[in-house]
Amino acid sequence: MFGASLRAHLIADVIGSLLIKKSRTPIRLLCCDLPEATAMESHGDFILGLVDHPDTDGNSDIIGRGWEPVTLGGSELRVPIDRITEAKDLCGKLSQLSDAMEPFDRIREAINEAQAQIARAHSGNLPSAA
Repeated sequence: MFGASLRAHLIADVIGSLLIKKSRTPIRLLCCDLPEATAMESHGDFILGLVDHPDTDGNSDIIGRGWEPVTLGGSELRVPIDRITEAKDLCGKLSQLSDAMEPFDRIREAINEAQAQIARAHSGNLPSAA
């Protein structure tokens, strides 16, 4: 049914929209590092910033298509051009943020560790050769 758009649908419309709805704190700036997540912008009144991360590819495709750079915590975000002034003002107020990439790095480490634990658990359940 979704074909090539399944990944974007799951990231933005299923997972992303649920996380946004469950947030107890009003969101003013939502940073993501997956181009597919940019569709989450339609799920609320916040600025969506796309962070370029070395572990992702394809984020540079956004450049030149209505997304402009703004600096946050020593990293460059791409934000929709119609929200650039608001984004620069907000990012200026967050100047004490030392590393905008650190939360993404922690999440990746946690996912990698969970996958390693699952792999170890499955390899321990394999029948041994007699």
